[in-house]
Amino acid sequence: MSTLKLLYHCAYNEGGLARYALEQRRALAKEVGIECSAHKSVAKKPRLHFPGKLGRVGLFLQTTIRDKRSLAHETRKRIPDWLLLSSWGEYLAPLWAHHFRRLRDSGTRIAAIVHDPVRDYVRGPNWFHQASIRAAYSFVDAVFVHDASEISWGGLIKKPLVVEIPCGPFPVPTGTTPRARLRADFNIPDGAFALLSFGHIRDAKNLDLILHALGKHSMVHLIVAGREQSGGQKPVEEYQQLATKLGVADRCHWFNEYIPEEDVWKYFTASDSVALTYSSDFRSASGVLNVNVQFRKPILASCGPSPLKTAVEKYNLGPWVEPDSSEEIERGLERILSTPNCPDARWEEYLNDNSWEENARRVVEAMRSFGESVKR
Repeated sequence: MSTLKLLYHCAYNEGGLARYALEQRRALAKEVGIECSAHKSVAKKPRLHFPGKLGRVGLFLQTTIRDKRSLAHETRKRIPDWLLLSSWGEYLAPLWAHHFRRLRDSGTRIAAIVHDPVRDYVRGPNWFHQASIRAAYSFVDAVFVHDASEISWGGLIKKPLVVEIPCGPFPVPTGTTPRARLRADFNIPDGAFALLSFGHIRDAKNLDLILHALGKHSMVHLIVAGREQSGGQKPVEEYQQLATKLGVADRCHWFNEYIPEEDVWKYFTASDSVALTYSSDFRSASGVLNVNVQFRKPILASCGPSPLKTAVEKYNLGPWVEPDSSEEIERGLERILSTPNCPDARWEEYLNDNSWEENARRVVEAMRSFGESVKR
């Protein structure tokens, strides 16, 4: 078996996508016959920067185009068989895709993990959005997705190979502090039911709807652990004001900060259930779900058609409810409260079906098969 040279690119330094990239690259590096090296985008000070909205737009333009050009240059120097992008994005692609088309023309194959196959978040006019999607797929030979959901191609005629791969668990270190002590530290009273919302605080997680649902369940406390996400998202203060208005502020516990990996276990251990109550626009897998595999707390989920919905329903990981409805969240909480241990959940089966080893095996198999088909 000839060695397959793979250059693995990650554009993120933290968060679920960064963790995904770390775990996947580790698994790929263990595959027999794979030489897997890494490349990560490095933030540099822009040459020009102006204040205000115009400055933010200019910074985004400079950073995006510079990073793409740098990645193409680095790939050309290393001459891998495949460049694997740990996350795919279309923003401004008509301005930078030509670098990668030239790269592919020179013999390097390009693959991408598409975490959000439905691209319904539009920046600027729709015609440019569709053109950006087409351009960003124009140089891609293989696309890896996490379920059979539809893909937005932007009118692309010649489509790349599409391969479904699983998303593995995100293990975290644990400590020895007893659960009762952790709950006391978080001011969770004895007998209360603790619902956890973990990760970046952003509008799509529907925290406002959870707050409304708390009014119907007086024994439920909400733990919100994670940092605000910038970019026009509601600030934590707005949710806190709503909690006060609804009379549930004393049952909300806010940890608006970056949670170090060594502390993540505390929040899951102290909780009874995990809220993944995304809006209908959410079409991706969930990094929080893959952290929770280790703790196996019942999931309260809502979202659009997505790997998250598929996983929760297929393996009975907790109630899935219709998105964007506080009444649906209320009903989901009722179901969890009536069967708090979720005895029908099939976590072992989920773990067996969704491993990083299987993820890497399918990626490598697709790359080798593609190479053979091209030779023929």
